[in-house]
Formats: sequence, C-alpha cells, structure tokens
Amino acid sequence: SRRIFRAPVLANGSLGDWGDLGDILSEGRADHVSLIDGNVLFVIGGTDGAVMRQTVFTFRIETNLTPMPPGVPLPAPRVRAAGILNDRHDVYIIGGLGNGGQTGAVFKAHVFLPTPTPTPTRTPTLSPTPSPTPTPPDVYLPGVGRIMTWTPTPTKTPTRTRTPTPTK
Repeated sequence: SRRIFRAPVLANGSLGDWGDLGDILSEGRADHVSLIDGNVLFVIGGTDGAVMRQTVFTFRIETNLTPMPPGVPLPAPRVRAAGILNDRHDVYIIGGLGNGGQTGAVFKAHVFLPTPTPTPTRTPTLSPTPSPTPTPPDVYLPGVGRIMTWTPTPTKTPTRTRTPTPTK
C-alpha cells in the first residue's frame, strides 16, 4: 500500500485513534523497515508485491508528513529485515531476505544531522574572513543536511559456542 497511518502516543503510554495520512508513498511497500531520527521518517527497503526494493523514502514529520528527496539506496534489496537506530544516528539494517534468500548481512549508514547556519556578523577588521568550503554531501536535504552513506558491515560468524562453566 502507498498509505501511511499515524496514531498519537497518549500520556498513559497507550495509542490514540489512528489517522489516515493518505497515499504518501510514491510506490506501495510491504515488509520494509521504518525508523525515525528526530523529525525524519525513513521507509527502507521492502517489496512492492513483485520485486524486492532497496529504496529509502524520507519524510519530514510535521503536522503531516512532507515527502523529501529519497535517501541513498541500500547496497542490495532487503525485505523482512530488522532495523536499529542508535543515539549516534547510525542506522543498521540487519539480515532479512535478499535476492539470494535469507541473509545475515548487516548494512550501516549514518544520518548526518543539519549543522546550524552561522549568522553573519560585522567584522571590525579590514581583511576579509575566509569562509570554509563545505564538503559535498552524499545526499543533501534542505533543513536536514546530509542523510546517508551505506557501508557494508562485516558480520562475524562464531567458530564455536562457549559452554558455561558451573560455579560452586
């Protein structure tokens, strides 16, 4: 479906009534990962019912959801994966199903938060102050800044499992 629904979290921790925000996704999606960082919603991977996707939809969370330019695609399509966002703004997409079937691959991306724009002030010196040259972002979203660069994170396969030693 292309529809997105939203419900408020009430003071007692339960959910309020669901509201239909309408057909916001540009393509229908199922079995995707959804994560929120600040006021940005990410809809990552999933399937349109026929094909596994690696797209990353982004939305600014305001009174309604405002579509933003797509994020950097996953390195490979993923459905039914787990997603985690830590307090350092790293996104991990873990396992799921890919084109080759079940996978234990982990993809990592960093959400780059916006940096405050300096307010111009008068400089009492006669020499001009050089402005820093910004590094071109991977994906730049107005008001949000750089979004994501995906890097595969190698997963370690344990060679053996330790057996707990009983204590006396």
